[in-house]
This record gives sequence, structure tokens and C-alpha cells, in this order.
Amino acid sequence: PANEQATLNFNALKGAATVTLADLAGQVYSSETLNEVYQRSFSMDTRALANGAYIVSVVKDGATFQQRLVVTH
Repeated sequence: PANEQATLNFNALKGAATVTLADLAGQVYSSETLNEVYQRSFSMDTRALANGAYIVSVVKDGATFQQRLVVTH
């Protein structure tokens, strides 16, 4: 579970990608387009989020990869 920060590590994807954080109801809390994600890390501040489950989506070339994120303070 994330408390103050969650970190995504991109080891296989190359090129630009959009990272979106949303709750399970679909409300988007953040969305950012990254120019190059290969071999990079992307950190998200989770301090302002309420405790609960969220979905992190990464969209690259029309394909979407999703991961569940649990925030507990």
C-alpha cells in the first residue's frame, strides 16, 4: 500500500505514455503524458488521496495497462 508516494518503474515500455490515476468510480485525480518512459521511474504524491483503492492506467500506442493501487495513511 502507498502512504505518501507511489512509484512506477517502466522497464519494458519505450516512447511516450500517458499515466492516469483514478478511483474505482472512474473519477480522475491526475493524468500526465511522459515523453519517454523507458528505464525511468515516475512518482505520484498520494498524501492528498483518501484511503482506498485506485487504478493506475498507462496508455501507450492505444494499449492500456492497468494496476490497482491501495492508499492507506
